[in-house]
Amino acid sequence: FSGAVGTSVKVSIESQIMSGIIAKVIDPVTSSVHTVVSSSKAASTAGATLDFGTLATSTPVFGSTTDSLDSRVFSVLDAVLQYAIVSYSLRGNSWLPLLPVYFPQGTGAYYSGGDSFFLSIPRKRAFGWDVLGHEFGHFMSDHATNRFDNSPGGSHSGGSTLTNNTKSDGIKLAWSEGWATFFSIRSQVEPTYSLGYAFPVIKDTGGVAITGDSVYRNAEDDTIIDNLE
Repeated sequence: FSGAVGTSVKVSIESQIMSGIIAKVIDPVTSSVHTVVSSSKAASTAGATLDFGTLATSTPVFGSTTDSLDSRVFSVLDAVLQYAIVSYSLRGNSWLPLLPVYFPQGTGAYYSGGDSFFLSIPRKRAFGWDVLGHEFGHFMSDHATNRFDNSPGGSHSGGSTLTNNTKSDGIKLAWSEGWATFFSIRSQVEPTYSLGYAFPVIKDTGGVAITGDSVYRNAEDDTIIDNLE
C-alpha cells in the first residue's frame, strides 16, 4: 500500500470479463455493473500490507426468490464466459463483440439483436445455464460472418413457432430456436476449446446436474425438461 497513512481502502470485484471487453452483467436499475465490495481497511504505517481476507459472494439458495443477488450475478457472468470461450474457438480464435447482460430483469430470458444488442435475464434463470447458453447462441448467430440464422424473432414458446407465424417465418424461427438450444447443450457435452478450459458441472440441491449433460432444463422451476438425445 503506497497511499497516505490512515487512508481507507476497499477492494471491489466487478461483474465484467476482461475489463468489459467480452461481457458485463449490468444492474438494469442503475445501468452499472454489479460489484462485490470488501470492508474498508486503513494503513497504520507507510508501506503496510493490507489483508482483506477472502472476498467471496454469498452462498446461493437454489429456488429462493429472496437470497442475495451476488452469487446469481456471478453465475450469469461465469456462464457467459464459458459460452464466449466456446464461440471464440468456433470462430477461429476471434472474440464476439462486447455483450451487455441485464440482470435481474423481467420474467423471461431473451436476446435482443440490432445495433443495441443485449441479453435480458430474469432472477430465476441465474443458474439456468442451458437457458443462458441458448440466448448466447442467438447472440453468436446474430454476429456470424456468414449469417446462417434469419429468424424473424418475436414471442414464442414450445410449438407456437408455426401456429403464430406464416409458414416461412415459422420455419425460420423454429430453426433458430433449435440452433440456440443445440449450441447450448453441445457446448457443454462436447466443448470445442482452444484455451484449455473444461466446462464445469453444476448440480442443484437434489444432486441433479443442471450443466454438462444432454438434458435441456431451465433450472430452478424446471418448467422445461427436454432430453436432446
